[in-house]
Amino acid sequence: MAVWKQHQLAVMVLVYALSSHQVMTKQTSFVRYISSNTFGSFLVTTNVTLMPRQYHLTLDTVRSVCGCRTACWSSRWCVAASLDTTSDGVLCRLASLIKTNLPQTTKQTNSTYIFFLRAVDPLFLWVAKEEEEVYLVPLSTMTLVDARKYCESIPGHRLAVIKTSTQTNILLEASAFIGGADLWVDLKKKSSSGVWEDGTPYEETAPSTLYDFPLKEDDETPLSDFSTSNSPMNYLFKMSSSLESPPVTSIGMSSLNSVEAVWFQAASASTLGNFLCQGIFGEQASREEQASREDKTSREEQASREEQASREGQASREEQARQPQVIGAREYHV
Repeated sequence: MAVWKQHQLAVMVLVYALSSHQVMTKQTSFVRYISSNTFGSFLVTTNVTLMPRQYHLTLDTVRSVCGCRTACWSSRWCVAASLDTTSDGVLCRLASLIKTNLPQTTKQTNSTYIFFLRAVDPLFLWVAKEEEEVYLVPLSTMTLVDARKYCESIPGHRLAVIKTSTQTNILLEASAFIGGADLWVDLKKKSSSGVWEDGTPYEETAPSTLYDFPLKEDDETPLSDFSTSNSPMNYLFKMSSSLESPPVTSIGMSSLNSVEAVWFQAASASTLGNFLCQGIFGEQASREEQASREDKTSREEQASREEQASREGQASREEQARQPQVIGAREYHV
């Protein structure tokens, strides 16, 4: 009975998630994380469908999102499904993994995409804030570019951008949970400062309380070996493997100041490493997007003011240079 109630609840949540967004424009997508004892954990997003040649079976007898989800769940090989309204009617398309590659998607109105997290088989999974944030470490190790692409193949996810103390704790927890393994995050170095993928300066985020920029260098491999003047350096999050016990045992229970054996280390983009995917959904995603826009605007305004001040200073110095210098009773122009 308990399993059936959980199944019933998952169906109700799925139906509500879809119906509550019918008033949105057709071009708007949303992502919902849903978990049940019956179907496991999966993500649902609207106006997204499987790309051609990504699905392996098309069902024309399944005409509902719940039915398409169940058809995928009941198949051992299926990891994702899309329900599409086409000129041929309503079609349920099922997709499997292609080697280790996740199914690829594209935007399309009147479509709903369902992605089962069993496709990722995460080593670490953390869900927070009323299921509006998800963090996971996939089983595979990849290069930076492949890790970024892999995360973006999961609905609503990206390679992690760490800004807050809570997110920093999650990063520490993830690394400790998988034995102190290195983790790719979307942090890079431009000039002499660090910047996250969304443009947020490193020094304005919580991880800077752990390690000041410039970040720790590999004693054997100088940072310059990983970069040219036109190519920003990328960073792996590292935790000392010599620690007898993980520095974080419970989210929110650790003191960041007590963690000493962690740092971000410059690495070649071809380096293989584990990586942390980050999904932010719903109102939390809207708040972060708004904050990101405001931060970007603030930085642009500050840069504009500094540029204006620099121009005014240069003009003042040039004006002073044009002024005559009086030596004794004569004027000499220089």
